Amino acid sequence: MPPVELALLFKAYAAQSRHAPQDITDLYNLLSIAFEYPVDQIGGWKIGTPPVSRTRLDAARTLHALADSTPLEPCMPWRTRHARAMSWPTRAYQRTD
Repeated sequence: MPPVELALLFKAYAAQSRHAPQDITDLYNLLSIAFEYPVDQIGGWKIGTPPVSRTRLDAARTLHALADSTPLEPCMPWRTRHARAMSWPTRAYQRTD
């Protein structure tokens, strides 16, 4: 199983080209895992940690573009709607630990 950050990078690129609703759900789930578990349990986390590499920076930009272009659906969980309103995924890739 790949580290969560690597899975997020791959899924961000896939979501950008495929535009499948399942990709958005997968991204949300990966970001939720990244927030809920310590860095050492998810295989590390460097997105948002200076200096940001080209791959991670590209993924962060892709995540922002996806967040800006994804409409908020009424069926989305409360947590998702409010996380998006609070600049999701900005918080998601800037860990505090």
